[in-house]
Amino acid sequence: MPWCPKCKLKYRSGFDICNDCKVKLVDDLQEVSDDLEDKDIHKGDYFDDYKNLEEDFSEELNEFEEEVQSLQEWQKHQYDPGYYIGTGRIPKPVAALSHFPSLLIGFGIILTGYSILNVALNNISLNLILANVIPLLLGIVLVIGGVQRIMLNHKNKEETE
Repeated sequence: MPWCPKCKLKYRSGFDICNDCKVKLVDDLQEVSDDLEDKDIHKGDYFDDYKNLEEDFSEELNEFEEEVQSLQEWQKHQYDPGYYIGTGRIPKPVAALSHFPSLLIGFGIILTGYSILNVALNNISLNLILANVIPLLLGIVLVIGGVQRIMLNHKNKEETE
């Protein structure tokens, strides 16, 4: 069974790093105390390996925690339309769409087509038209935004050449 040499916690087999201390686990605590007696950990390879491992793991952990916090913030405020207006903050799922203008155009065509077909295939009534106005407008805005993004990308490529 692996043990953490720092906090002395016992782990199930299959774990390699202590969840609390971020230290590599050892099979026996006695071998750690023998190793520490034999060499100075501040000058040896053991300390350098630990330091590099800790830095790599903390960078990955920080990136992951930032993503989780961003997602939690978005989930908390997804039904509050005033939260993002005028602040410059854009929810990450929405911001990522601007990198793929063809997706914007595709979603826009789907929404626009759905609205038009829904009105055309059903008995036309005021409720039906009102229910399809928002998807129609949103689809048009997405298509226009995607076309503008493609034109902007093309213009930026020409300027850099």
